[in-house]
Amino acid sequence: MSARAVSKKTLESMVMAGALDSFTAMHRAQYFHIGPGETMSNLEKIVKYGQMLSNHGNTLTHSLFGESDLPAIVQPKMFPCEPWGLSEILEKEKELVGIYISAHPLDGFQFEMNNYHFTPLSSLEPEKLKNRVIRLAGYVDKPLHLVSKKGTSYGKFTLIDYHGEYEFALFKEDYLRFRDFMVKDSKIMITGMFQSRWNSETDFEFKIQRILLLENVKASLTKRINMELTLKRLDDEFVNIISKYAEKAGNCELGIQIVDDATRDRVKLYNSYKKMEMSDGFIEELSKLEGVVYQVVSS
Repeated sequence: MSARAVSKKTLESMVMAGALDSFTAMHRAQYFHIGPGETMSNLEKIVKYGQMLSNHGNTLTHSLFGESDLPAIVQPKMFPCEPWGLSEILEKEKELVGIYISAHPLDGFQFEMNNYHFTPLSSLEPEKLKNRVIRLAGYVDKPLHLVSKKGTSYGKFTLIDYHGEYEFALFKEDYLRFRDFMVKDSKIMITGMFQSRWNSETDFEFKIQRILLLENVKASLTKRINMELTLKRLDDEFVNIISKYAEKAGNCELGIQIVDDATRDRVKLYNSYKKMEMSDGFIEELSKLEGVVYQVVSS
């Protein structure tokens, strides 16, 4: 590749956007790493090595003696380093391309996003949602911890989900209560409602009542899980999974209903299990079972 055709800046952008991911010998962060005692990054060494090979080829073309009178070109050593985390990879992709390519920051929380009745941020219309308690979920961006002219601390942050984004402001006691959640890339759930600002019926503010980390939503908000399964599915494998996770006490009730394949008749089973804790492991194992349909009832 000609250095004239592709600049160093272009190559760096291509690396950060994942254009070179097919070269599996190196990860993205490694291209920018500068090894011990060196002054050039791995990418700079690759570019220089390529230029040397190109010049070497041009020299051979005009040499009377072939390679015998030319010094050997040694391939540079690529120093290892820790790979970027997913959030850093996604941030660079969004900055360069305008979209996420490798994944979305919320992809690891698909269960939560689908089962706990979160309102999409793109649908926030204060006039229509006034005085209605709603739930929002997303990841934190642009957290700002500020001080007013009077010396009072307050904060602002943006919440981003799959559909849009929304900026929130926290003042006084609310800031002191929720400021620890204002960490960039934190995945959180917000409960609150739009209410009229003081002395105004047309201007609204969102009053945050509660913030939870998304990773804690299952255990905190799952009131009941209703499972429907075929009689054939009511086997040792299913019973063992239920018994395994029912050992850990929590807030989640279990509802089990058997469906007859032929008649589609349904029978609710009485179970002696106490309330259990909803967990990632339980949902993962339950999702792998054929013939089981479940529905989450949240508090």
